[in-house]
Amino acid sequence: MSKVLKDLTVPELKAELSKRGLSGIEVKTELVKRFQEYLEQQNEAKVEEVNSNVALSNMVSILLAKFKENKNDVLKQLEAQRSDQKLEQQNVLKQLETHRTEEKIKTVDERVEKQNARFEKIDEQIETITNELEKVRKMKAREPSGECSRKREVNPPSFDGQIPWSIYKKQFEAAALTNGWDDHEKYIALTLALRGSAAELLQTIPADKSDDFTVLVNAMEQWFGDSHMIEVFRVQLNNRTQKRGETLQQLQADIERLVHLVYPTAGNEIINKLAVEAFVRAVGDIYLQRAIRTAGKRTLPEALAFALTMEAAEQASQNVNRVRKIEVQECSCQKATVQRS
Repeated sequence: MSKVLKDLTVPELKAELSKRGLSGIEVKTELVKRFQEYLEQQNEAKVEEVNSNVALSNMVSILLAKFKENKNDVLKQLEAQRSDQKLEQQNVLKQLETHRTEEKIKTVDERVEKQNARFEKIDEQIETITNELEKVRKMKAREPSGECSRKREVNPPSFDGQIPWSIYKKQFEAAALTNGWDDHEKYIALTLALRGSAAELLQTIPADKSDDFTVLVNAMEQWFGDSHMIEVFRVQLNNRTQKRGETLQQLQADIERLVHLVYPTAGNEIINKLAVEAFVRAVGDIYLQRAIRTAGKRTLPEALAFALTMEAAEQASQNVNRVRKIEVQECSCQKATVQRS
C-alpha cells in the first residue's frame, strides 16, 4: 500500500485528502504520511468493528446454545405435562364412563322392576280371566243339552255306519275342537248324531257308563272300526289291479287308501315303500311296470308322476305311428290311381 501512495502525484494526493476532509498540506511526504495515518485509523476501526462483530456472533452462539438447552428442557417439561394431562383426562373419562354405566344399570334395573310389576299385574289379570272363563264353562256344562246344542255354531254330521268310522271320527273331533266341548259335551253330541244301526249300539252301554265318552268311543271302535277289517284290506291290497278304463290317478288314490288301512301305525318310509310296490304291481301295462321298477322311485307321488310321463310318451308315439300309416296308405292309393290311368 505504501508503494501505491508513493506513486501518487501531489494533486492526486490532495484530491484524495480533500475527499476525506484532509487538506492544507502541500508537501508530498507530509501528504503521504497524513494519508497513510488516515488509512491506518480506518483499518483499526474496521478491525474493531470486526472484533465487535465476532464478539457479538460469539454471544449469539452462546445464547443460541443456551436457548437450545433450555428448549430441550422446556420440551421435556411440556411433554411431561402433556403425559400428565393425558393421564388425568383418561382417569376423568374412566370415572365418567363408570358413572354413566352405573346410571345406565340403575336405569335398566328401574325399567326391569317396572316391567316385572306390569307382568305381575298382567298375570293377575290373566288368572282372573281364566277363573272367570272356567266359571262360565262350568255354568254352560250344567245347562240342558237342548239349549246347549242350540248355542253351538258347528254340528257334526250324523253317523249311520255307512261311512268309515275313522273318517267320521276325524269330522267329529274337528267339530268338538271348534266348539270347545269337554268329554261330557262330546258324549251328548255323539249320542245325538247316531242313526240306524249305529244308534242301536247305545243299548249295549252299561247304565253306570251311560255318560262316559271314552266307553262310547271304544264301543264304536269295536262295532264300526277298521281294526277287524285289516285282513280284508290286506287281501284287497294284494289282489288290487288296474281296472278297465281306470286312470293311473284313481289307481294311486285307492292304493294309498288301502296301504294306510292295512298299516295304520307304520312310518312314512315304510308306507311309501309298500305303496310303490303295490302300485307297480297293480299297473295293467307290463312294459310300464318294468319302466317304473327300473326308475327306482321311492315315493308313490314320484312313481305316479313317472308313470303318467311314460303313458303320455306312449300315447304320443302311437299318434305318430297312426299319422305315418295314414300317409303310407295315401301314397299307395295315389300310386295305384296313376298306374290305372
